[in-house]
Amino acid sequence: MQEKTITITIDERGNSTLDLEGFAGKGCEKASDDFRGGDLVKVQRRYMTVCLATIAEKSRAIVMVSDKAVTYGHKDSLAPMQYDTDVKKVRRIGTTFWYALIAGDPTFALQVVDSAEQIIAKKPDVAESLMGMMACLKAAYKKKRETLVSDLVLSPRLLTKELLVSRSKELLPLDREFFVEVSDEAKSLKTGSSLLICGFDKKGEPHIFSVTNPGVVNTHDLTGFHAVGIGATMAISRLLILESLKEDALPLAIYQAFDSKVNAEVMQGVGYNWDAEILVSGTEAQEVPKRIRSLVEGIYESLPLTPLPLRKRRREHAYPKNWQEKLDTFCKKVMRQPKHANRRRK
Repeated sequence: MQEKTITITIDERGNSTLDLEGFAGKGCEKASDDFRGGDLVKVQRRYMTVCLATIAEKSRAIVMVSDKAVTYGHKDSLAPMQYDTDVKKVRRIGTTFWYALIAGDPTFALQVVDSAEQIIAKKPDVAESLMGMMACLKAAYKKKRETLVSDLVLSPRLLTKELLVSRSKELLPLDREFFVEVSDEAKSLKTGSSLLICGFDKKGEPHIFSVTNPGVVNTHDLTGFHAVGIGATMAISRLLILESLKEDALPLAIYQAFDSKVNAEVMQGVGYNWDAEILVSGTEAQEVPKRIRSLVEGIYESLPLTPLPLRKRRREHAYPKNWQEKLDTFCKKVMRQPKHANRRRK
């Protein structure tokens, strides 16, 4: 009996694709006849995590929050490995005041950041504007994805990009069906990584933009917040419900960012532990220490789920002592951080 495979892939945005191998006619209309009891269905899910950022304090600060889950997995793996770690998923881009939040498999994402750093090292002015950074990260992402296509799609078939699309007249043309098969596989290749880039331009204006497969770059300055990863939809929905604004005070923005991250935890693949950093124009990002993160967690736990009686009474928690004073004190300290005279540190 001919081997037949159905592969269902769910990407970081929750979109699904169905791929049929070994079915007569290569079409869905034949699947019901060819797929009989005893055959196996292979389900492949692309697990990712969640990272989010929101502009706050009248556009003078950016709150960056991520879970601490790291995902590893091969395209042929039924169960990619995913676990909470102590790894920080907020990465400074070189010596600039731009930062990358990484969702998904970190290997590819870090290669993109390294490539972007090389571009900035040759052209430092790139880091002074939003358009410059968007073009930089787009070029870096596409370059690394092209390398991935070469390694995973072309090389196993003894091909290069030139042999596929720019064959010389001395070589025989590729079989049409083979060419379409290789081209489709290269086109549909998923990197499993998304990046959320945050920073300030030379005028001190805050910016947030995302970089996703296959190198799509989108700015999110209008809303002032965004998220990437498998839990992105849930996190963004929560920020919309909370009516997050660029004018929000920093303590409120930190709490709302955490609240949104918690709501994203209903998605499989989002870790429970979290990191947070605050970025202010002209300074390096300031980490939110564990004592403040624990304080925010305590506030969240103490907030009633509903004013109405519950079927099962929820265990009551007292608000942390002096929580508002402690949170305000921390945020004021962050906003008073001295600015660097030169935006590019020597």
